[in-house]
Amino acid sequence: MRAPLPFRFRNRLETSRMVLYSALAGVLVGVASALLLSALDHAQDYLMGLAGYHPPSLPSRGGVLMAFEGNIRWWALLVIPACAVLAVWLYKPVHIDPLAETIEHYHSGESRPVQWRLQLQRILAGFISIGAGVPLGREGMLLSVAQATAHLTSRFGSLSKSEARTILMASCAAVLGVVFHAPLACAVIIAEILYRRNEFEFEVLMPAVLSSVAAYAIYGTLMGFSPLLDIPPVETPSYWSMPLYLLLGAIIAGLANVYLQAIRTLRRNLRKLRLNLLFVTLTGGVAVALCSVFFDGTLGDGLGWTQLNFMGMLDDLSVYQHFMVRFMVTLIVSGAFMIGGYFTPQLVIGAFAGASLGAAINAVFPADPVNVLVFGLVGAAAFLSSTTNIPLGATLLLATWSGEEILIPLVLSTFTAYAVGGVYSLYVEQKNVRAESGAHISNIVTEALSQPAPQDLMELLRNQPVTVLQGDTEQISGIEVPEAWYGKTKGEVDIPDTILVFAIAREGKIHVPNNKTPFIAGDQVMLIGEPQEVSAFRETLAAQQAQQQQPGDAGDTEVVA
Repeated sequence: MRAPLPFRFRNRLETSRMVLYSALAGVLVGVASALLLSALDHAQDYLMGLAGYHPPSLPSRGGVLMAFEGNIRWWALLVIPACAVLAVWLYKPVHIDPLAETIEHYHSGESRPVQWRLQLQRILAGFISIGAGVPLGREGMLLSVAQATAHLTSRFGSLSKSEARTILMASCAAVLGVVFHAPLACAVIIAEILYRRNEFEFEVLMPAVLSSVAAYAIYGTLMGFSPLLDIPPVETPSYWSMPLYLLLGAIIAGLANVYLQAIRTLRRNLRKLRLNLLFVTLTGGVAVALCSVFFDGTLGDGLGWTQLNFMGMLDDLSVYQHFMVRFMVTLIVSGAFMIGGYFTPQLVIGAFAGASLGAAINAVFPADPVNVLVFGLVGAAAFLSSTTNIPLGATLLLATWSGEEILIPLVLSTFTAYAVGGVYSLYVEQKNVRAESGAHISNIVTEALSQPAPQDLMELLRNQPVTVLQGDTEQISGIEVPEAWYGKTKGEVDIPDTILVFAIAREGKIHVPNNKTPFIAGDQVMLIGEPQEVSAFRETLAAQQAQQQQPGDAGDTEVVA
């Protein structure tokens, strides 16, 4: 039998595998993104053109910073609600935002099979929704591509569950890097967005960097390298204005809290009404279509209008209007469960909110005006930081676009917004700490079991609570294996789904069982479960053995305090 490789060589081999497959996933995402985004541009020209309207498009996407309006064809406004309903019907959403679904998938600690037909439906749903002008981001469609790419790469490389989850997040970083033309900043965002407060997924960071850079390299080679937004040169703000950026961060945090509470309340009340999902989406689509008749900045992801704002081509009244309309319309599409990316709207709302505040300050104190452009850039970072809990990633993203001249205002505002804002975010799937993530429970258990020569396994595991996915506290427990389990595997015995068998203590050694490991006499079975559920399970076992008239075999279950 071949001897196992030494640890250092095995570790290097695993690292090399992750480098290879992270880059491979990035290449696939880059090619798919170039093709789909090019097709999406044509779809938007056609579908929004039916209504006689073309919003300004970014030069980095091959468009022009000009809005063309002809005679509005009122009947064509039915395109928006019709496409929105079709997208929801195709998507069959559990999470309407694929990034939220990805975060939940990562924390589940599971390896889920990909249904290729469903993935194709979701990509098509995003294509239809964004192509019709629904005011959401392009990243939603491509994140479905990332899920399919990660699964394909994992199957090709026969990756483990933990490696497959890492490749999934790396593929998402590749998508964001392509969409926002900022691969390094987006890799940091993905490593940061998994948790709410003061946590960072370092294991994901390097694969995310490799995948994101590879994707952007392919995309840029095919479509051209350029910053997403063309930011005019700015000077470093004066020191006296720095307190204003602290104030900006606090105001943006309050605005973000109102925004999140409004989305949460709207969705909760709609669910209470038990309305048909397609009817809710249809109503929201009609509202967006009507809004687009009266305000020309409604349709599309809004980045073209943001570019015009940064170039000083919008007057103060237009800036205020764009902020109010974008804020309201984003609430509508979110409450109506429309399909698309919910990352881009945070940037657009924040940019117009910051610019509006800067314009208001200049109106009150005209003698010493502030730079509205800087306020807009900083506002975008602060709002994104507060709504998604990614202060570092948001700072790096806006610094990538604008340069290091405004780095100090960015840091002051984003971290103020992060500190002042609550723990809630747009992504309720985020966890507070690593111990709550199913991706790390096995590591915590392995570390505990690797302690030297325990005499009493339960003594070793005592005071080692494990927090489960929904936020409740489960604890490690142990039972003596019942006689009825002898010779059976964990899949052949009746164990509740809420209780996890994670280890067997046998003859002084610890074994992690799989579906082929049989129980034998003398085993101590280690469980993770809520104390009341473990107690109920113990009572069930005792009752079963009492019916078999074998009371002496019933093991005691100890729950770790």
